[in-house]
Amino acid sequence: MLASPLLTRLYGPDAFGVLGLLTAFVAVASVGVTWRLDMAIPAARTRRAADRLLAASLLVLLPTSLIATGCLIVLQLRGWLGFGNLPLPAAALACIALIVTGAFTALRFWAVREHRFKDIGTAVARQGLARALLPGIVWFVDAGWAGLAIGDIAGRMLGILRLGRAAARRLCAALLGGQRRLLIEVRRNRRYTLILLPSSLVDAMAGSIPLPLIATLFGVRAAGEYALIMRVASAPGALVAAAVADVFHAHAAAWLRDSPRTAEAAFLKVASQLALISVGVYLPAALLAPYVFGPIFGADWGAAGVAFSCLSPFLIAILIVSPLSRVLTVTGHMEYKLVMDFLLLLVPAFALWLSRMATFHRALAVFAVVNAALYAAYFAFLWRSIHAAAQRQGWR
Repeated sequence: MLASPLLTRLYGPDAFGVLGLLTAFVAVASVGVTWRLDMAIPAARTRRAADRLLAASLLVLLPTSLIATGCLIVLQLRGWLGFGNLPLPAAALACIALIVTGAFTALRFWAVREHRFKDIGTAVARQGLARALLPGIVWFVDAGWAGLAIGDIAGRMLGILRLGRAAARRLCAALLGGQRRLLIEVRRNRRYTLILLPSSLVDAMAGSIPLPLIATLFGVRAAGEYALIMRVASAPGALVAAAVADVFHAHAAAWLRDSPRTAEAAFLKVASQLALISVGVYLPAALLAPYVFGPIFGADWGAAGVAFSCLSPFLIAILIVSPLSRVLTVTGHMEYKLVMDFLLLLVPAFALWLSRMATFHRALAVFAVVNAALYAAYFAFLWRSIHAAAQRQGWR
């Protein structure tokens, strides 16, 4: 976030729009490259089972990334969902980004299983610092939009190193332990692939589809404004939401098993703390954004401040609810998450499409209000899920 005022003076809205399209595709496809076996790692029965799931996640990573890259090339050639604005060489960068992102995600969930939260925090911090600084360094070679993309991908790579070193010895042992044992572990956790994978893909599409849709309806420049907003707005999520989700995921299953009432109380406590953080960050930012975006990010970005204010209800809601959504994984209601993810994908996108004849900012306001309402319903559903699970455990 702190590096953005520099980068917006080096790269224009069109370059950010191209990076946004590339990032939107990677955000969706990277969810599926490990077949969601990574999500099974924190709940693995034993350490060896967790190591085998990590090994299986990394083994399917390369072929799945290549298939996903082929899908991107088709989108580019056909010009679907605004991906015709993405230069063809971007597909090669997307493939690298998918491999790096998938490996980092799998290693991160392994570290969650081991409660190595300090290692996760250090890796994320190094990754964020590199992703902030490297695009500015690459700019000197006059690579255009590719400078943003190359710097971003190189930064993602640095996040792998610390977690990779921690897992290397046990990962090698799992790989040398035999293919049959890996297949048994994959079969035992097939629900994550059969049920959670479709849900996670839909969830990722719900978060990523607005940008290519905006590029289609309002142009690449508008997509660049949206990309900058999400880049700045994601800072609290990177600092708070992901860490909260990891810790909550690691402990929620034990709370439900050993002390159901503790699980309920922890859910409400985390929700209230997230609400204080979210409102405390985004409400003042929304009031100031129309006046400060231009001076901070450059003359080309003044309109993005108004767009930020329009999106604020959505930003507040997603920071509160998104970290808590792992409740459905812990309580075993993954199929219900799929239904909710479909609603979050289809309803806001349809609202944005219906608003296509309005101005960009009015369309964003409609999109934000619809999203906020859906996330409020999602929160109620999450509370009901953990309350019901706690009651069942209490009866037992």
